[in-house]
Amino acid sequence: MVKETAFLHQAGESHQLRSPSMKSIPALSVLLSLSLGLPAGAQPAGAQPAAPFWQKTWTVTAIEGATTQDRALLSSAIGLQVVMKADALTDPFAEDCTHALSYDDIKSRPVADLGQHFGGSWKWPAFPQPQATYGWIRCDGSNVGAFAFVDAQKAYLFYEAGAVLVLK
Repeated sequence: MVKETAFLHQAGESHQLRSPSMKSIPALSVLLSLSLGLPAGAQPAGAQPAAPFWQKTWTVTAIEGATTQDRALLSSAIGLQVVMKADALTDPFAEDCTHALSYDDIKSRPVADLGQHFGGSWKWPAFPQPQATYGWIRCDGSNVGAFAFVDAQKAYLFYEAGAVLVLK
């Protein structure tokens, strides 16, 4: 098999390119980035970074915590959806937010610190790992929702009166 060789010249440097093979594709992508004037690993202008795993539509599947009476009152919430987008939050349990929305507080943190972060109003569900992604969603500077994300398939919304809404 004959390999074709070419040279890429940029700012006085030469980079040898061989016909793409499985081993040379990562190198080729770095060289392509360099030829476009981008740092290695950077995305071209206009390319959208991937949304966080938790930024999606979540459906309430169960109610935990709270009293039996409060859970019964909230049973109609099962099936409702919370939609988290980069620029909008649709939340049937609080006001929707399309202005001054902030997800900045949602970060990976120790599960042991849930009570310190959110307060002691809830019975904390069990998490399979010692770290979880959680925090307040803010709208116009006010906290509008306390969320904890177990993974991309399960989350919790800590609601009023100690109720914990299970989201999938």
